[in-house]
Amino acid sequence: QRRKHWLAIRRELICHERAELITIYPVLHENEKLAAAGIERAHAEDAEQLEAAMSRVDTAGFETSRWHDLLEDLIQLVERHAEQEENDFFPRAQQAIGKEASAALEGPFKAAHQQCLSPLG
Repeated sequence: QRRKHWLAIRRELICHERAELITIYPVLHENEKLAAAGIERAHAEDAEQLEAAMSRVDTAGFETSRWHDLLEDLIQLVERHAEQEENDFFPRAQQAIGKEASAALEGPFKAAHQQCLSPLG
């Protein structure tokens, strides 16, 4: 069960990140105000921490007693990252680029995310 669920969770996290990097963060990078705010840098640092945590879960193996604790560490990192994006990064981005431009990113994000999840993606 751990293997089945972990592979699905891992894939979801990777595809979410890829979709953000393809669709959202390039727009933030282009905006001088947002680029100067360090949002992109902070996101990259979070992504490194998340990748390292996922790697620790992968390396530990499914049978180890540490697996649950490592997964819990990853969950906490994901929650902190999502909270930072939802309560800080994205509201500032929406203010800088406007509601319309912000809303226009949702479709491309979902498409990139779905393409990554597809068997050929």
